[in-house]
Amino acid sequence: MVPASRNSPCPCGSGKRYKQCCGSSASSPSATASGRDSAALDPEQAAALELQYRQALDERPDDPDVLRELGIVCLRSGRPRAALSPLLRSGSLSAWNNPATRQALRLAVSRSLRQADGRLSRPIAGSPKAQSYRTWRDHRDSERIEAEPLVSIIVPSYNHARFVADCLESIYRQTYPRIELIVIDDGSSDGSSGVITRSLAHCPFPSRFVARENRGAHVTINEGVSLVTGAYFNVVNSDDRIAPVRIARMVSAVASAGGDWGFSGVEFIDGNGQHAPRVPGSMAEGLAAIAATPVSAPTVGLALLRSNASISTGNLFVGKAFFERIGGFSSLRYHHDWEFALRACLFSEPVHVPQPLYEYRLHESNTTWERGSGANEEGNRMLGNHVHLLLGNGATANEYAPTYANWGEDLLGFLVEIGFESILPIQQVEEMAALMANRP
Repeated sequence: MVPASRNSPCPCGSGKRYKQCCGSSASSPSATASGRDSAALDPEQAAALELQYRQALDERPDDPDVLRELGIVCLRSGRPRAALSPLLRSGSLSAWNNPATRQALRLAVSRSLRQADGRLSRPIAGSPKAQSYRTWRDHRDSERIEAEPLVSIIVPSYNHARFVADCLESIYRQTYPRIELIVIDDGSSDGSSGVITRSLAHCPFPSRFVARENRGAHVTINEGVSLVTGAYFNVVNSDDRIAPVRIARMVSAVASAGGDWGFSGVEFIDGNGQHAPRVPGSMAEGLAAIAATPVSAPTVGLALLRSNASISTGNLFVGKAFFERIGGFSSLRYHHDWEFALRACLFSEPVHVPQPLYEYRLHESNTTWERGSGANEEGNRMLGNHVHLLLGNGATANEYAPTYANWGEDLLGFLVEIGFESILPIQQVEEMAALMANRP
């Protein structure tokens, strides 16, 4: 058994003190728990250690250290599911303050979703739910209604005097006839307001311009939506552009299919409005790969869970009634568009149009270049909160929303496949582990 003191003789019979033998940093199972390549224990050694820890628990059932060591022995002996319960108990008793316990649980969750032969549990794309989704999607796309709704385009402008005229001109060139335009300048200090006023003088459809003090991107977008009279709206960022057939194509794909919202593929342009080359390692290449994920993903919702495949708020085409039902954009600086898309998936499956109808401009002053530790922290916090919702037992309006209630353990396997167990707050990993430990 594990001795009460690390200075006591080691129970393995070596004659050494426990801290110098089985309890040393070199030989303790927890010493290797931080890496995915921790050395396996041979069956005899694993059985001996497990017996010691279980005997220790008979005397000290609430010892978090012993529970953790028992879990790690189970891990190292190739039984990750058996590790879940002692690790969960250890973490609960220690308020998850021990890094080794947290890392061991992440490892146990990941390995528990792998079969005995080492393969990841059934790919989610081959699940019955994914097959049902494909049938439903094909039926939705084949059913068309006549639709020519008024579409409101919202341009939130902030210090993009260099680009906003180009943005507005791309809107004027739309082939779809029923459009209204709402522009809100969010306290620009670079003369954007004057550029907008001059451009709107030759706007071919009804327009409205509001110029006021700075209130922030999400407030400006939400304000814009409150002003629209169209059945659908499309935000276009003031430094971006849209393809001439953008609105016509989105109406055909979303409104004519009775959809609530959707987004398209993305083209990337540079500060001069030219095609941004997708050279290896470039931002354009990385973002293009993210934008393409819905094409091969099992569902569009799952693609959005992996990453922000819509790329930008401006790529979202949304029904106003749907927007009012689910609530507006959050106050997040970097990820308000992604958070909105993930939340929207709980209510309605998005329509994805692969054609690159949105032109996202890469330049030195957009938030894409700012993204560093602050954006990562915000994103991880947002994802942690969202996964908490996904792992709940509540039903969703969208039966294909990526939740545990809809997809079961196929969703857990997907979360591990995309590496969520390594970035989620430990509370969400704990939820995943509890679901797995309690399954039949």
